[in-house]
Amino acid sequence: MSFVLDFPLVLLLLIVIVVGFFVTLRYGRGLERADRLALCARVGALVMLCVALAGPRWARGASERFVYFLIDRSASVGLSSSELLHIARSMAKPLEGTSYGVISFGAQPLIETTFSPTLPLSELQTEPDRTATDIASAIHLALETFPRTGRREIVLITDGQSDEDMTEILGRARREGVAIHVWPLGGDFPEVWLYDLQVPAEATPGVPFSLRVQLGATTQGTGTLLVYRNGQIIQNIPVEYEAGVRELRVTDKLDAPGEYAYRVYLKAEPDQLKENNQLYGVTVLSGGPQVLVVDSSQHES
Repeated sequence: MSFVLDFPLVLLLLIVIVVGFFVTLRYGRGLERADRLALCARVGALVMLCVALAGPRWARGASERFVYFLIDRSASVGLSSSELLHIARSMAKPLEGTSYGVISFGAQPLIETTFSPTLPLSELQTEPDRTATDIASAIHLALETFPRTGRREIVLITDGQSDEDMTEILGRARREGVAIHVWPLGGDFPEVWLYDLQVPAEATPGVPFSLRVQLGATTQGTGTLLVYRNGQIIQNIPVEYEAGVRELRVTDKLDAPGEYAYRVYLKAEPDQLKENNQLYGVTVLSGGPQVLVVDSSQHES
């Protein structure tokens, strides 16, 4: 874990406090000892208050992953709450380092549950106004309530019937590195995407390891998974899928020490959105085993 501040700019107030303290001491040389002690106590209290307002905390590791399911509850969706929750639960597979949260939305967004390793909900608890669909507000709430560290993703479960301009909020998500996946509801909208890629942080020379690829789909179909290492294609894998999420495992082996960047890309039909069909990962291969050589020769003096 690492130590972070939620509001680091608050610490700028420390400059004002410290300057004021030394100015007071310089022009208040005639202060009694008791007054000086009282001044130091007040300054110390202000310093602690500033530190507290800065929001110090131990941050979770950047390797952790946080996924928000944004569930459209508007009247146009035509699915029950239990059916919508079932879709989210089918994608919330227990994975090491991954936590899930749920936001329901209609005319306004409401948090159903904060992040946990699984979705503990047996049913959706909130009752948003179903007369409208405000996707932008739901994404905004997710961005505001995500943890400050770790990998952050949004799965948007919606029929897409929304009239508001989402250019600004989508631009913010892109700038903050938050990936948005879409699970379309209703209509003839077949969609398939790459949901997750897990690559080991480190590999051992000559020892095979697995890349875990999760694929999500709204319908059945076929495709080809292309696997690239440092820009060069290394595998071309035919895949079949059905509605839901399935996991694929790709085996690789490395020999030369260095850093290796992986990219997986899915070519599939039928499919609507090509933008969510690729993911990236990196692994590092350290040097091979070291051999200690002992010289048994004796040197005469």
